This record gives sequence, structure tokens and C-alpha cells, in this order.
Amino acid sequence: MKCRLFKLILFLLLGVIVNVAVAWGLAWKLDVTRGHTTVKNLIEAEVGKETPYHLWGVYRLKRPGAMRVFSYHITASTGSSDGRDPGSLLPSWNQDYFLEIQRDEWNKFARMQDGRGWPMLALWGQAVADSKQSSQPFCEVEYAILLTDFIDRTLFSFGPSPFLSLYREVSTLWQVRFLPLRPIWLGFAINTIFYASLLWCVTLGPFTARRIIRRKRGRCIKCGYDLRVTSDGGCPECGWGRGETSEQRGHDA
Repeated sequence: MKCRLFKLILFLLLGVIVNVAVAWGLAWKLDVTRGHTTVKNLIEAEVGKETPYHLWGVYRLKRPGAMRVFSYHITASTGSSDGRDPGSLLPSWNQDYFLEIQRDEWNKFARMQDGRGWPMLALWGQAVADSKQSSQPFCEVEYAILLTDFIDRTLFSFGPSPFLSLYREVSTLWQVRFLPLRPIWLGFAINTIFYASLLWCVTLGPFTARRIIRRKRGRCIKCGYDLRVTSDGGCPECGWGRGETSEQRGHDA
């Protein structure tokens, strides 16, 4: 029993290691903008009717092993909306709407969320940038280890055209690369079990199959000696099962 519990814990730990390694490998090598990508177009909604208008938009790209979501908030003198909710494009693992929108202050906020993992997304992180007329531009990565030299903060300065500066901001965030750290719990658990099972099949599966076949054929599960020719308990060749009950020998198999 202790041996089985030890093996279970060991393979689950190995599954966690492989799970994280795969997610980080996808973050390092996989470009979500290339190959077979499912693109959901930008949804932009107007928040509030007074001037300045508060606009919030989301743009999502997805392919096997990766999902990248750009979302932004901006205040402008004019507003437009296609009537849909941008929140419908937010990832299931983080659907937070933008908070602390100051209606009396012109500001903009951009965020790039990146999820990685296979067969399900397992880890995510994000890069954020904030710019206001009343403060210095702000940009950093959260829940992640930065891979690239971070972008110049002056690129996020609040220019005379909020939309033009927002486009520059999003284009710059697009180039940021990082290793995600925050788990997507459902995907992380499923991937861990998947990789643990795969490792078990590769390392112990053949030996388990051999023992089962030998047992069905009436042979010693360790050395293959034909036990049908002896009435003694256990194996006279290698000593397997000597002094044990048939139930104990069954557990060993």
C-alpha cells in the first residue's frame, strides 16, 4: 500500500513538472499569431453616455496550446458601440472587468493576457500598461517571468490622440514575451493527470502488462517460471510469494 501511494505521488509530481515545462515551452516557442488560429474580432462597447465617453474593447486569438486576449479601456470625446458585450471574449480563467475607471479623468488602460498549455491551457500571465494625463506612464508584467527586455515606458505616454497612442500601446504589448506563472486550475489538474498517466504507461506499463500476462498463464510474475507444475505456494525458482498467502501474492501482482 505504501509503495503504491509513493508511486502515485511520484508520478503526480512528475506530471506537474512536465505540465509546467510544456506550458513554458509553448510560451517560449509558439507564436499565437501564426498557423491555424481562431480569431474573434474586436468587440467595443460604450460605457456611459456622458462626455468623455468610456470605451472598452476586447480582441482574442486562440490556437491549440495558446490563447492571447487584448483588452483596453479608453476615454475619448466621441463614442461608438456595436451593441455587444466585450466581456464575452474574456477568457474563462480571468473575466475581471476593468476597475477604477475615473469618469472625470482622461485615461487609457491596455492589458494582454496570455494562457499556455496542452492539451488544455494550464498557466497564464499578463502584461499591463496604464497612461493618464495626471501621472507617469506605467507598464509591467504580472504573474509571469519576463523573457524580453521590457518596452520603453515613453512609448506609453499619453499623446494628443488617445486612439493613436492606444494603437501604439497595444502594438508594443503584442511583442512582450513571458513565462506564465498563475495556474488555470481545471486545465492544470487535467494536464497533470494526463502527463502522470502517460509517464506511468511509458515507464511501468510494460512491466504491469507482463505481470498480468504471466499471472493469467499460471507463471511466476517475476521470473516467468511455470507454477502449474508445483503445488507449493510461491515460486521455487526465484522465491517470489514464499511464506505469503494467496491474497498477498495477488496484491503483488
